[in-house]
Amino acid sequence: MANFKAPTETVTSVNARRGAGHNAPNEAVKAEVAPPATNATAVYHMTSIPEKYRTPVSITNKEFVDGVFHDLGPEAHAYYTSFPEPPEDANPGVWMGAPITARLLRGSRFTRPENNNYYVVSSFYADADGRVRRRQAQFAAAHTICTDDLGAGMSAKIPWSAVKLEPSYVIETSPDNCQAGMILKARCEDADYYNRVVDALVYQGLAAENDPGMKSVSRYMRAPVGTNSKKKYGTPHQHVLRSWRPELRYTPEEIVRAYELVLAPAKPEQQFRASVKLTAADDPYLQVLSDLGLVLTGEIRSGGSFQMVDVRCVDADEHTDRAEEGCVYIVGGGTLVCHHGHCIGKRSREFRETLREKYGVNTDALDAELRLARHAIARQIGTDNLAALIGTGAGQ
Repeated sequence: MANFKAPTETVTSVNARRGAGHNAPNEAVKAEVAPPATNATAVYHMTSIPEKYRTPVSITNKEFVDGVFHDLGPEAHAYYTSFPEPPEDANPGVWMGAPITARLLRGSRFTRPENNNYYVVSSFYADADGRVRRRQAQFAAAHTICTDDLGAGMSAKIPWSAVKLEPSYVIETSPDNCQAGMILKARCEDADYYNRVVDALVYQGLAAENDPGMKSVSRYMRAPVGTNSKKKYGTPHQHVLRSWRPELRYTPEEIVRAYELVLAPAKPEQQFRASVKLTAADDPYLQVLSDLGLVLTGEIRSGGSFQMVDVRCVDADEHTDRAEEGCVYIVGGGTLVCHHGHCIGKRSREFRETLREKYGVNTDALDAELRLARHAIARQIGTDNLAALIGTGAGQ
């Protein structure tokens, strides 16, 4: 069996391959005067904000919370924090936050426009002592998938041309720098699945590693009513709600399809595979796909926490347009992911059945080889770690 040989300098990001301006209109850049803030001088700046978002929208934080958390589960609580001082000067304790209650929304703290007001993308349960805290162990569900730093401002990293789905809301949180959210149709109670979708969006879709903070079910985002008083902006910037369309709701699967994301395998397989770092040369499935002529370029691309290779779908003959592109093999996972409409929803076992029936591949033997390769590398990692401990005296 011929070994799969990858070219040198092969690991590349998906965004580098796609380039800027992918699948979105190019909006002209025009001068704009930011809406005057009650607590700050108006800020004059050039803006890349699309024309359709130029007119500010006015709602309360209560209306916002009701729209984003429309599917709040029983006994679950939305979460927030709010404080008046610049984040750099704030006591670290402010980030502990608190659950959003009806009483809170009737009061003034979370609605003060001069405060740094944040909400969390997820809801949380109370612990055994009745305390609701922003902890993974108390996660109830995620309700929105957000992207940060859209625009061309000081902190912006993502061009508007990268956006493929109309956001449910857009908030300008600093001059020409926006946060956008896609409200989920139904709450997502699977934290691992949510994190894998967001992780793929970071590395393959919008953020391209620029915003690793996106990858958390406990992430804070800025509310529409509030002020960004970070010192680097000089004059405090009052948040501006640029778009509010809570009727636009999405499933995680719709987001995955729109951005053509490839998700990492579910835990614990993802953790195990990441720890052994199986390479393309060690992967028996990839070698067979190469022997069958199904590997398209041999380029190994980064999917974030995993690597992938473009391949011809084993079911390409069944595609309505017989398209060969749009399918990848996840290195070390024995997993094919095809974005063609004919294959959406297919699981790895179905692709393996096709390999067996159409190409005569003994997938049981390949699975066994894959397990042996993983365990061999895992044993080597264990040996190396033990040697390192002995060498430093830490194991004595």
